[in-house]
Amino acid sequence: MSRQVSMKVTTLLELLAGNIHPALLKVLGFVLNLWPEATIRLGDLNRSKAENKSAGAKSMIHVVGPPWRALDIGGKYLEQEDLERMEAIINDAFAYDPKRGQRYKVAYAKPHGNGKHVHLQVHDNTVRRGEVSS
Repeated sequence: MSRQVSMKVTTLLELLAGNIHPALLKVLGFVLNLWPEATIRLGDLNRSKAENKSAGAKSMIHVVGPPWRALDIGGKYLEQEDLERMEAIINDAFAYDPKRGQRYKVAYAKPHGNGKHVHLQVHDNTVRRGEVSS
Protein backbone atom coordinates (compact mmCIF):
# COMPACT_ATOMS: atom_id res chain seq x y z
CA MET A 1 0.00 0.00 0.00
CA SER A 2 1.27 3.43 -0.90
CA ARG A 3 1.22 5.89 1.99
CA GLN A 4 1.31 9.65 2.15
CA VAL A 5 2.60 11.63 5.08
CA SER A 6 1.45 15.18 5.67
CA MET A 7 3.16 17.36 8.24
CA LYS A 8 3.71 20.85 9.50
CA VAL A 9 6.56 22.67 7.78
CA THR A 10 8.31 23.11 11.13
CA THR A 11 8.17 19.33 11.68
CA LEU A 12 9.67 18.72 8.23
CA LEU A 13 12.47 21.22 8.85
CA GLU A 14 13.32 19.63 12.20
CA LEU A 15 13.35 16.17 10.62
CA LEU A 16 15.66 17.38 7.85
CA ALA A 17 17.93 19.12 10.33
CA GLY A 18 18.33 15.92 12.36
CA ASN A 19 16.83 17.49 15.49
CA ILE A 20 14.64 14.52 16.39
CA HIS A 21 15.60 12.26 19.29
CA PRO A 22 16.85 8.91 17.90
CA ALA A 23 14.36 6.96 20.03
CA LEU A 24 11.49 9.06 18.62
CA LEU A 25 12.64 8.26 15.08
CA LYS A 26 12.64 4.56 15.97
CA VAL A 27 9.10 4.76 17.37
CA LEU A 28 7.94 6.80 14.37
CA GLY A 29 9.34 4.19 11.94
CA PHE A 30 7.49 1.48 13.85
CA VAL A 31 4.24 3.47 13.77
CA LEU A 32 4.48 4.31 10.06
CA ASN A 33 4.67 0.59 9.28
CA LEU A 34 1.52 -0.10 11.34
CA TRP A 35 -0.66 2.91 10.65
CA PRO A 36 -4.06 1.76 9.31
CA GLU A 37 -4.59 4.64 6.90
CA ALA A 38 -3.01 5.58 3.61
CA THR A 39 -2.58 9.17 4.84
CA ILE A 40 -0.75 9.95 8.06
CA ARG A 41 -0.58 13.39 9.67
CA LEU A 42 2.45 14.34 11.73
CA GLY A 43 1.35 17.16 13.99
CA ASP A 44 3.10 19.02 16.75
CA LEU A 45 6.73 18.20 17.27
CA ASN A 46 7.92 21.41 18.87
CA ARG A 47 5.91 24.29 20.29
CA SER A 48 6.45 27.62 21.94
CA LYS A 49 5.28 27.90 25.55
CA ALA A 50 2.26 29.91 24.35
CA GLU A 51 1.35 27.24 21.74
CA ASN A 52 1.74 24.55 24.38
CA LYS A 53 -0.63 26.36 26.74
CA SER A 54 -3.15 26.96 23.93
CA ALA A 55 -3.08 23.24 23.06
CA GLY A 56 -4.00 22.38 26.66
CA ALA A 57 -0.77 20.42 27.17
CA LYS A 58 -0.16 18.80 30.54
CA SER A 59 3.62 18.69 30.15
CA MET A 60 6.42 20.70 28.56
CA ILE A 61 7.82 17.84 26.45
CA HIS A 62 6.88 19.57 23.16
CA VAL A 63 8.71 22.73 24.32
CA VAL A 64 12.03 21.26 25.47
CA GLY A 65 14.55 20.50 22.71
CA PRO A 66 16.20 19.90 20.41
CA PRO A 67 16.46 17.02 20.24
CA TRP A 68 12.67 16.92 20.18
CA ARG A 69 11.22 14.05 22.19
CA ALA A 70 7.48 14.23 21.41
CA LEU A 71 5.31 14.13 18.32
CA ASP A 72 1.56 14.07 17.75
CA ILE A 73 0.41 11.76 14.97
CA GLY A 74 -3.08 11.29 13.58
CA GLY A 75 -5.28 10.50 10.65
CA LYS A 76 -8.44 12.14 9.43
CA TYR A 77 -10.69 9.08 9.47
CA LEU A 78 -9.55 7.37 12.65
CA GLU A 79 -11.99 6.75 15.45
CA GLN A 80 -11.05 6.90 19.14
CA GLU A 81 -10.97 3.10 19.35
CA ASP A 82 -8.42 3.03 16.47
CA LEU A 83 -6.21 5.49 18.36
CA GLU A 84 -6.47 3.49 21.56
CA ARG A 85 -5.58 0.28 19.69
CA MET A 86 -2.49 2.03 18.27
CA GLU A 87 -1.62 3.25 21.78
CA ALA A 88 -1.72 -0.32 23.11
CA ILE A 89 0.39 -1.71 20.25
CA ILE A 90 3.03 1.01 20.65
CA ASN A 91 3.20 0.67 24.44
CA ASP A 92 3.45 -3.12 24.14
CA ALA A 93 6.41 -2.65 21.77
CA PHE A 94 8.29 0.16 23.58
CA ALA A 95 9.18 1.01 27.18
CA TYR A 96 9.41 4.76 27.91
CA ASP A 97 12.03 4.29 30.65
CA PRO A 98 12.46 0.78 32.02
CA LYS A 99 14.03 2.22 35.17
CA ARG A 100 10.71 3.93 36.02
CA GLY A 101 8.50 0.90 35.42
CA GLN A 102 5.06 1.43 33.88
CA ARG A 103 4.41 4.96 35.18
CA TYR A 104 5.22 6.68 31.88
CA LYS A 105 4.14 5.52 28.42
CA VAL A 106 5.49 6.13 24.93
CA ALA A 107 1.99 6.51 23.45
CA TYR A 108 -1.04 8.33 24.84
CA ALA A 109 -4.35 8.37 22.97
CA LYS A 110 -6.98 9.44 25.49
CA PRO A 111 -8.87 12.53 24.27
CA HIS A 112 -6.70 15.58 24.94
CA GLY A 113 -5.45 18.70 23.21
CA ASN A 114 -6.67 19.67 19.76
CA GLY A 115 -8.17 16.93 17.61
CA LYS A 116 -7.88 13.16 17.48
CA HIS A 117 -4.30 11.99 17.71
CA VAL A 118 -1.80 9.77 19.46
CA HIS A 119 0.81 11.64 21.47
CA LEU A 120 4.22 9.96 21.20
CA GLN A 121 6.99 10.72 23.68
CA VAL A 122 10.40 9.25 24.42
CA HIS A 123 13.11 9.42 27.06
CA ASP A 124 16.84 8.90 26.71
CA ASN A 125 16.21 5.37 28.08
CA THR A 126 13.32 4.47 25.73
CA VAL A 127 13.85 1.02 24.24
CA ARG A 128 12.03 -1.57 22.20
CA ARG A 129 10.80 -4.15 24.70
CA GLY A 130 13.25 -7.04 24.85
CA GLU A 131 16.24 -4.78 24.07
CA VAL A 132 18.68 -3.65 26.73
CA SER A 133 19.13 0.09 27.26
CA SER A 134 22.75 1.21 26.85
